[in-house]
Amino acid sequence: MANVARPSATGAMLACQAGDALAVDAAFTMSLSVAVLAASMALWAMFTVCRNLPRLKRLGAAWYAHVKGVSIARSVLGQDAESGLPNRAAFNHRVKLAVHRSLSNDEGCAVLCVEVNGLRAIDALLEADFEGRVIHEVANLVSATFRRVFPLQKRHVLVARTGERTLGLLVPDCDDRELLGLLAERLVERIASMHSRTVEKRPVVLTACVGVADMRELREGTKVDLLWHAEIAMQRAAAEGSGKWLFFKSRILLEAREQNALLSDLRGAIRARQFRLHYQPQVDASKGRIVAVEALLRWQHPSRGLISPESFVPVAESFGLIDTIGDWVIEEACRQAAEWYGKGLRLRLAINLSVIQLRRPDIVERILGALSRHGIPPHRLTCEITESVALDHAHFSRTTLARLAASGIQLSIDDFGTGYSSLGYLHQLPVGELKIDRTFVSRITTNATTRAVLTAIFEMARTLGVRVVAEGVETPEQRDLLLRLGADQFQGYLYAKPMSGDALLRWAHDDRIRGSAFCDTVFKHSGLLQDIVAVESALEPVASPLAHRAA
Repeated sequence: MANVARPSATGAMLACQAGDALAVDAAFTMSLSVAVLAASMALWAMFTVCRNLPRLKRLGAAWYAHVKGVSIARSVLGQDAESGLPNRAAFNHRVKLAVHRSLSNDEGCAVLCVEVNGLRAIDALLEADFEGRVIHEVANLVSATFRRVFPLQKRHVLVARTGERTLGLLVPDCDDRELLGLLAERLVERIASMHSRTVEKRPVVLTACVGVADMRELREGTKVDLLWHAEIAMQRAAAEGSGKWLFFKSRILLEAREQNALLSDLRGAIRARQFRLHYQPQVDASKGRIVAVEALLRWQHPSRGLISPESFVPVAESFGLIDTIGDWVIEEACRQAAEWYGKGLRLRLAINLSVIQLRRPDIVERILGALSRHGIPPHRLTCEITESVALDHAHFSRTTLARLAASGIQLSIDDFGTGYSSLGYLHQLPVGELKIDRTFVSRITTNATTRAVLTAIFEMARTLGVRVVAEGVETPEQRDLLLRLGADQFQGYLYAKPMSGDALLRWAHDDRIRGSAFCDTVFKHSGLLQDIVAVESALEPVASPLAHRAA
């Protein structure tokens, strides 16, 4: 058999290695080619983009204009871009048409404005467009509520978005105020019930205020603007608290105009320094001597004369002016006390603090700063807060009151008896004084129930070890009854009316002025010599201001 030549093992291995090398070279060459091609394409793309950058900018601007144009087109066509509801312009147009039809056909017509509260919190926590979807959901709820209250209404009701947080509802052919009031009440209830519902699987907590305007309040010849009237009623309802609704009345418009005029004058009063402090003495019940004065704010209006705080403080609080006025009161009261100190009259001074002032985190530092600037010891100052403030705003009032008490300032609960009069909450507050509200004092001689309530209050005060000041004492009979019950101090017209700081100083030094300038006080009628001694006992020898500051 002939021998066949076969490759050796070594040769086979060399052949395989040569083949692998060729394969590796081919793969490397391919990878390099792909990388070069990719780099070339990237360079070409960068070159193309740079060369066409202006064109791309124009394309982007065109797309933005398209999107914005859609929104503008919706607005022009009367549609709110976020919620898809009719917008204010479209709604106002429909309202005018409905009013014209009502005047021509002697029919009824009404507009309801609904303010939805809680949307800002939703917008802050979630994406911006979710607010629009919530508004749309509320609008559906408004329509459904209308159909339930007006099941026989034939014409289609119009619901529109009239503001960021407001919806408008047009009710044609309706002059039934009872049904309109029922509709407003149902809207408030059903929107508030959305706290147990979800929109797009997210919890929604909302409240509402509703204003209602119909044709009844419009007089012949006046301009018809139902939407505006409904919004005014809605704003007044909102001012009274969430969950309220009101019908528009002409007096609301008049009051709103008066408030605007008062607000304008109030801002001018701050600039022109038209505020004054008057001081009413507080008298020791057993000794008859003056032990303290309460600083009372007054507004010296250039044309209306002296205005009491009840007329302008609510407006100042509503429009953010009370902080400025409150700072002035603190500073001026301390300045006046320092002037009295320098002339030998050293009395404890009481000032009132509002709930807005108590909310300020720096209120304690502001008060202590004023005391320090004028050299008044903290224990010579009493800060009064009303019982309602102490109870309704306990979450921050307790902390602030504790800081004031720790600094040495005395604390008093004003208008006591008008709220809960609870021993439990008083035990938790660092107060040293209760001021009985004047409404109790005025009825103490004629009403047995009032006397029983006051007896319980005095017993409560004795248990807590706090002094009791009776406000509004005007007759000797009231004084005698309060003294038997255990009153520690009196304040009222029986002893003295509020007066300026200079008048109080003159009154303390000169008994003749007490007999002439303050003829309506008790000092003119009886016990003048005893009263002179009482006032003089409150005076100290005049020393240098530094000596009083050191004290």
